Amino acid sequence: MKINLILKKTVDLEALDHGLSLFVWRVYARIRFRTIDGWTEERLAIVDTGSPYSTIPAPLWEVLEKKAHFKTKISGIVPHSKVFLKAILADVDGALVDSRNVTEPLAFPAFLADSREVPIILGFARLLEKFKLVVDTPQNRAWVEL
Repeated sequence: MKINLILKKTVDLEALDHGLSLFVWRVYARIRFRTIDGWTEERLAIVDTGSPYSTIPAPLWEVLEKKAHFKTKISGIVPHSKVFLKAILADVDGALVDSRNVTEPLAFPAFLADSREVPIILGFARLLEKFKLVVDTPQNRAWVEL
């Protein structure tokens, strides 16, 4: 099964202010999450091949069916012990969708972030690792195959 992804190319405005013409590429997927009484509407999520785990912002995760494992902290590129987000690592169910196909529900671990400011991020653990990921920027297309 093939699920089409979305490629977005935008101008890096800060670089442009400094005389550089650079572009930022993002790969997005549409995903629905299992809730206690059904499924969420489709949400746009960043496909992040550098992220070991997926991330879901509050308050979205509050309505999801989930199995919490432990409280933790999320940190990233800034190497400072005081720069982090509080989170819970939990298992959630989601299904990738496009205009033609829907995957079977996939159970995967995700950081349930204690912030509404973070985007939905799809990481490798038990999610992206299940797919062949194709990103063809010259043709402006991307997809996953299961």
